[in-house]
Amino acid sequence: MFCPKCGKKNVDGAKFCSFCGAELPAVVVQEPAPAADAAEESAAATTPDAVAAAEASATEVQTEIDAPSSDVLADSGAVPAAGTPSADSGAGSTAAAASSSAATGTRVVAPGDVHAPRKRSKLPVALAVVAVAVIALAVFVLPGVFGSIFGGDSNDVDEQANAASLSYGLASSADGWDYFYCVTRQAIVRAKPGSELEDVLVVPDDPTLTYEAPKFYVTSIAADGDLVYYVAQSFNNTSPYTQLRCVSGDGKGDHLVLDLTNQSSDDGAYTMVRGLYAYDGRAYLVLNEGSYDADISTMRVVSIGASGEEEPRTECTLDDSYDSVIVTPEKIYYVQNTYNSSAQNYTSIYMANLDGSDTSRVFMGEGESVSDLALANGKIVACFYNTVADAQNVRVIDPETGEDETLYAGRTDEWIRMLAVSDDTVYLENGTVEQYDITSWDLMTVPLSGGDATTLATDIDYYNPTAAVVNGHLLVLENGQDISSSGARAQARDLESGEVIEEYL
Repeated sequence: MFCPKCGKKNVDGAKFCSFCGAELPAVVVQEPAPAADAAEESAAATTPDAVAAAEASATEVQTEIDAPSSDVLADSGAVPAAGTPSADSGAGSTAAAASSSAATGTRVVAPGDVHAPRKRSKLPVALAVVAVAVIALAVFVLPGVFGSIFGGDSNDVDEQANAASLSYGLASSADGWDYFYCVTRQAIVRAKPGSELEDVLVVPDDPTLTYEAPKFYVTSIAADGDLVYYVAQSFNNTSPYTQLRCVSGDGKGDHLVLDLTNQSSDDGAYTMVRGLYAYDGRAYLVLNEGSYDADISTMRVVSIGASGEEEPRTECTLDDSYDSVIVTPEKIYYVQNTYNSSAQNYTSIYMANLDGSDTSRVFMGEGESVSDLALANGKIVACFYNTVADAQNVRVIDPETGEDETLYAGRTDEWIRMLAVSDDTVYLENGTVEQYDITSWDLMTVPLSGGDATTLATDIDYYNPTAAVVNGHLLVLENGQDISSSGARAQARDLESGEVIEEYL
């Protein structure tokens, strides 16, 4: 079994990677359901004719937003179930209840009017014409300016989602700043080319230990405006805890948002944070919940405001543990890698609305597994390992049709990893498989539109790197073997030339 984080091969059945300590995907013994044909999905298009129609209206303008269409690719077999928030669910879905529900196999969902249908708006003729004109301007002229009104500019959302997914939560950005956790400074820091590195939150030493160690490690970061959400994990044997906290970008007002520590009577129960995202003033957590004793594992996507004064809202519940879960304000994407008794790999990529509705399998592959997932302009970008060819490849997938295109096919004598994805380029870590530890690698790029790969830089010595496209450059972090060496070094590189713009650390 190959580790989805560092790529090293582990013993089959291992729960954690023996090299980097990352959690390994659960082994599922099953044969895949046959893939179904792709179904066409139609959507109403907004055109300038809408403006003329509104002006001709004598009394009112009615605006309707249609709900997303049904499954893009309908399986002939079962699709992994996703729980949908219901109106009669209790609003007090706490972390303790979450652990309990995971242990019993039940689904905990909380209501949220964010998913309720929008009411029709009725305006006088004069105001209607102005409103429609403004909408037309936003749609056709100033999408960047008005993008946040309609859920955020898609490129900005993709950038935030990819940073969280491909850096494993170690990097984020907001308001022109790069945010990451730096073990050498033992702090969450922010940086930008041409400015001094700033400490946002310094983590104190653990006074209960006889050796030097931080009170907690920052395992995930998600910045949104002037707020920085982070997951703090203490591994102290006497009182371990996991918390979602929030601090302002200038280091003020650090406070607890949500306690994720196991509070149930089941000593074998666990809650693991598998992803942290932030959009429009809310933090979104991907939680893997279950019980070691009962061998139960489910996943939930929950959201909560920055103050932490409200109960967390369950957006959806997945009926199993999945890999590479990506959350956006509208959708979720996730991967299921399965293995049968002959060690034959199968992989499926799923897409659903954020509330868990309209779940569809948009891709299925045989003899391969997905290690990394990203988004770009409505498409899915994934890095695959092919067990038959013993090689990796990067492909772009159209979720509406299920069609895929190979962007880069790796050789059997090379190792590649998808470092980052922008709106037009895939950035790859490239090395050789002969090396036990890849301490020297090349930075490569592949156009999303198709074309030859280009090597931007060679012999980069950042060990076990992660990266993210943020603020118009490539942020590269050295993360060593485990969380105790996160952000040991950091640099900003030019997206086009690959040259180092700034050496942060």
